[in-house]
Amino acid sequence: TVTSVDNAASRFVIASKGGTSTSSLASSLRLDRRDDRRKPTEGYVIRVSAEVAGLGGTERFIKPEVKGTKYYSLFPDWIASATMRLGTIQGLGRPIRLTDRFFIGQDQIRGFAVGGIGPRDSATGDALGADTFYAGSLELSFPLGLPKEFGIKAHVFADIASAFGLDESGPTVIDVSTPRVSAGVGVSWDSPFGPVRVDLGFPVIKKS
Repeated sequence: TVTSVDNAASRFVIASKGGTSTSSLASSLRLDRRDDRRKPTEGYVIRVSAEVAGLGGTERFIKPEVKGTKYYSLFPDWIASATMRLGTIQGLGRPIRLTDRFFIGQDQIRGFAVGGIGPRDSATGDALGADTFYAGSLELSFPLGLPKEFGIKAHVFADIASAFGLDESGPTVIDVSTPRVSAGVGVSWDSPFGPVRVDLGFPVIKKS
């Protein structure tokens, strides 16, 4: 149930007010060929998933996604990785609700705002979500010269993402597939309480 929507919000957000129910089945398959699940240095992992809604409830859609990561050992403790993720949602005889779309931002492309990429209402600036997205990342992890038992490594990365496709239309709808790019650095620590990581990302290619 969507409630308490500001009257100044996008008309598409206001239209999402009210209650719906979703009954769905989801399944995923994973192929894991990494040499270590916690600290991989070689190999790859691929995950394919799909959610189908319409077995009861009010919503009808299919939502497949695929994600893969490949790891390369360049030198001892110098690990390069490449990640790619794709997703789409297709309505099955019904419009796709705003709350079921993809909202792409800092979780997929570091340095951008939450929901910062994708279709927007230019009249209000509200994100409208996307029907399709892709996100990729290249990263290099390397030691900082500290004793290995400290468990501290540095990272440099570059991220790319785009979110587009919308079954809504109107003169205020901005829907472009232009890729956005960010780059940055980070530090990770294998602490006694679990892994801790801090990244600092900077938008390189963005749109106002």
